[in-house]
Amino acid sequence: MDYCAEQWLLSKWETIEGVVWPREKIRLMIDDIKNKLELKPGHSLLDVGCGGGWIAQELGKHCKMVFAMDFAPAMLKAAAQARFDLQLILGDASALPVGEAEMDRVLVYFMLMNYPEREKIVVVLKECLRVLKPGGVCLAGQFPLKSRSALYDRAKKRYQQWCQSRFKLGNDLRGQEPPPQVLFNDDFGEYLSGAVGVRVKTEQSFNHFWREGEPAQCSWRVDYLLRKAEE
Repeated sequence: MDYCAEQWLLSKWETIEGVVWPREKIRLMIDDIKNKLELKPGHSLLDVGCGGGWIAQELGKHCKMVFAMDFAPAMLKAAAQARFDLQLILGDASALPVGEAEMDRVLVYFMLMNYPEREKIVVVLKECLRVLKPGGVCLAGQFPLKSRSALYDRAKKRYQQWCQSRFKLGNDLRGQEPPPQVLFNDDFGEYLSGAVGVRVKTEQSFNHFWREGEPAQCSWRVDYLLRKAEE
């Protein structure tokens, strides 16, 4: 499981030896997440589906405490090696092992895009809202849009060619078939608003194909922001 804590080439499921994200790219993504969450130094943050924990580790520099949760023990074992002191939780996103109204912020990033059934996405987001304090914010990130999949394919091809020209790429560190990546309709945010019972704000996602000279946001993926009502 050496790939767990590594940055990926194209997505979490395509982790290739030799690819290291520059600090500027990591900073831009963390700033994008932090700003959307309105993350503050006194906040607690739950990272649902944390994987190897490197995103949680970076976000931990901007808040009081990070709880990193994953269903895979091997992922949490990798996350335990993080330099930042993460509070690790083994659990299922559809039944979060967290009490009601305990978290200031919740992040679900690069995960729900792999759920074929939208009803399951609703279950997870309702759980995220349950564990949020009143006024808390959940960021569900990186949903690929069906209407812009051709743009994504072209950007992915260019980025892969760029990586091949600059890195000495090795083996696929995962060595297994990735889960399916689901494409979403442009009105999926409206569907979520009705299904979870709170207003869902749609914003462009961080461009994970970023390199110098490229925009920090992309148009082929979106993030959904959910805010729990104040009491």
